[in-house]
Amino acid sequence: MFNASTGINPNSGLLANASATNTINNGLPRSSYSEAIDGARAGQPFNDEYYAGISSKYVGTLTFGRQRSLGTDTMLLYDPAGGGYAFSYIGYNGTMAGGGDTEDSRWDDALKYRLAYGPVHFGAIYKFADGSAGCYSASATWTAANCTPEAAHNNAYGFDLGGNYGKIFGDLVFQHYNQAISVLNPCWGLRVCRRPISRPPTASIQTPSMGPI
Repeated sequence: MFNASTGINPNSGLLANASATNTINNGLPRSSYSEAIDGARAGQPFNDEYYAGISSKYVGTLTFGRQRSLGTDTMLLYDPAGGGYAFSYIGYNGTMAGGGDTEDSRWDDALKYRLAYGPVHFGAIYKFADGSAGCYSASATWTAANCTPEAAHNNAYGFDLGGNYGKIFGDLVFQHYNQAISVLNPCWGLRVCRRPISRPPTASIQTPSMGPI
């Protein structure tokens, strides 16, 4: 089996590209933003899914490639709009599907297993580490010469267990993503946290400039 799918912005007709809003709004005050979106689709030719695998009615389905996380799969099952960009908040913002980080609603280099037995279904997924982890230096005046390259450890895993009884359906999903990308801590903006927030130092961390992933 094989699948290659992509998403198109219905307003522009272009490939879905959440990252492009960073450049569109660069230098503008928030009140002047023309659009703002965050997500795992960054203008890739196949920004939704791109995978291949094998499937059996008796032993389940095993696939490898760029795939939706189990959280995304589950959210789409319960979304009457099917995650459509123009009509669905789930399709527009994948925060819940990504386990709290909308960029992680789709995983690259992921191995996914699915099995359904009667009214019960089970899923497991593992994402292999990929990309670059940048480099680290304890010096505040680091350069490329004294910055030590770091190995990427952005692997991830997740599980899904669900079933139905008549017209009652339920799913329980667990996901863990190392080096997860997050652009918002709700405590910073809403000021509802009871404990002081300690932001991690970033001055000595260098991440190379990269194109869409």
